[in-house]
This record gives sequence, structure tokens and C-alpha cells, in this order.
Amino acid sequence: MHKQRMFGVATAFVAATSCGLAACSDASRLSDERVASVEQRQQLEPLLAPQFCKIQVPRLAQCALPPIVGLSGPTPETAVPLRTIIETVSPFGLDKANCSTGVPMELTLAADNMDNALFRFIRDEAVILRRRDRGIIQRLDIRDSAPQLTDRANFQQGCGITLRFRWNEPDVNSREEAQEILDRLQADVDDKRRAYENAEDVTAYESLFSAYEGVLQSFYTDLTAGGLQEMRANADAIVNTAFRVEELCGSDISAEDRSNLMTLVFALGNIQGSTQFTLPDGGTKSLADVLAERAPTVRATVERLRAKMRSSAGDGGANADTLRRAAEALTAAESRLSRARAQLASFFPGGT
Repeated sequence: MHKQRMFGVATAFVAATSCGLAACSDASRLSDERVASVEQRQQLEPLLAPQFCKIQVPRLAQCALPPIVGLSGPTPETAVPLRTIIETVSPFGLDKANCSTGVPMELTLAADNMDNALFRFIRDEAVILRRRDRGIIQRLDIRDSAPQLTDRANFQQGCGITLRFRWNEPDVNSREEAQEILDRLQADVDDKRRAYENAEDVTAYESLFSAYEGVLQSFYTDLTAGGLQEMRANADAIVNTAFRVEELCGSDISAEDRSNLMTLVFALGNIQGSTQFTLPDGGTKSLADVLAERAPTVRATVERLRAKMRSSAGDGGANADTLRRAAEALTAAESRLSRARAQLASFFPGGT
């Protein structure tokens, strides 16, 4: 008679005692694969108990440990290395201390993305499982490594062993280890933030290059109504970003360059209407005419900055894509750090 796992260990004890002093029939020994139920998969799995053996007073003998397949526990999102711990405990009404034997009984534990592990469950109280990538164990199969040895073993009638699972918990043993993980994730956030800021700078280079290019192209062009409109657009871009040039270019900006740039900014800011740009002979001034004697040095500064921006800006479409990816990477890194803090909170009662 096949016994369903839902009856648990208490049923196992009743089944064993109901055999009385006679040996239980082979039919009472489970030989089918035991598939974990939803309720049990996160907690306990009976392994060695009277219902898996023949009772030969005063011993249990010819035990069989059918495979337990498809075990799975909670699968939380994780930002820290994980482990699953399997422990042996005494089930209700039985005692694992009664399971002493000279037979080297052993389980083979097979999980995704890890080498098979061996568990001497009579000798050892626990085994730790880790995936190669230290991630979540999603499926676990347990089988008797040597059924022929198990069949030869015998135990006291009060023998019972249940497996208790601690699924996918942080693989951390101390506050110091937890802090190391958080420090590493914080460093990753800092790296991603610098990459994002660099991508922002490149985007700023691109904007500045376009503005400076427009100014140079119309430097000696008469400021007609259409030209004024275009110049004002370039003026807005330069005025809005001019004060970042020193930040972006660093030591490449000299005191003379700063002075020339400010002269350009103020000249562009004063572009109001065509009446200001009429020459004595009735012709129309250019930007160079407006800058007068400062025109050559201002143009030289703009040309130098344009070359700097061109070398740093790269391809506009690629820059936008780089900025987007950098923003996504920073968001993901910040999310990992936040998740890790939550997972490791028990190591920091007062907060990190």
C-alpha cells in the first residue's frame, strides 16, 4: 500500500506500530518517487523512518530511501551570494540518535548549476549547498547513493531522521562579511555613477560643439534677420553651458580662454535686433565686427574649444545611447545595493 507524503512523520510512526511484532510487507515500503508538496517543500522532508523499513524486533532492517525529486524552496530576488542548508532533525515521536549504524549511508544531492553533493546524513548533521554562481537553487533532487548498503543497515525501532531545509539564505556568517558585501556593492554604485556623469559630460560636449561650430560658421557672416535668429539659438546653447566648460575641459582652459569666452557670452547675450548691427556705410555687421579688436583672440579660443569638444563628443546617436545605458546601469546598481541591505538587515540591528 503506497502511503501519501501528506500524512507526514506522525503517520509514519502509526504505520510502523500497526505492523505489530511481525515484519511489515514489502508493499508497505515506499518504492515510488516522493514528490514534495507545496506545504512541505519549504520546511521538512522525512528521510529515514519505520515506514521505509521492515520491523524485525527489536530492530528496523532492510530500509529503502526512495528518491525525493523536484524539491524547491522560496526563490527571492537576491543581491548577495546564497546557500541552502540541509539539516537532520528528529521527527515527532522518533529520535535520530537511535539511527546509529556502521554502514556508511549517503545521499546524493543534485541541484541546478552545481556539482552533485554527497551527504553522510548519519554521521553529519548538515550539508551546505552552493551553486557555482552562488545564486538561487531552483530545483533539488535527493537520492540514496548506495541503496544496497542501506538495505544491509539496521537500526533501533525508535530511529527517525527528517531533513530540514533552509532554502536560499544569504551565504554570510558575520557582520564583517555582510559589511564587505555592502561595501563592494556601494563601490559598484560609485563606479556606475561616475560612468553616468561621464556620459552626461560627453552629451554636454556634443551640445557645446554644435553651438561653437555654429558660431564659427557665422563669425564673419552679416547678421541678417535670419542669421540673427540662428545666432541667438547658438547663443542660448553657449550661455547655458559656458560655465561648465572649465569643469569639462579642466586644465585645457587658460585664463585668457576664460576671458575670451566670457566676452563671447556677453556679446551673444546683447544680440537684440538688427539696428545694433548697422555699419557706418549702411552695411550689416558680423559677429567679428561686434567683437571688434577682441575678435581674433575670441575666435582662436572658440576654435580651440570646438576641437576639444569634437574629440570628446563622438557620435551624437551613440552618445545618447551610452547615456541611456549608463543611467540604466546606475539604477540597477542602486537597486542591488538596496536589496542587499534588506537581505542583510539582521546583521545590523541598528542599521548600516
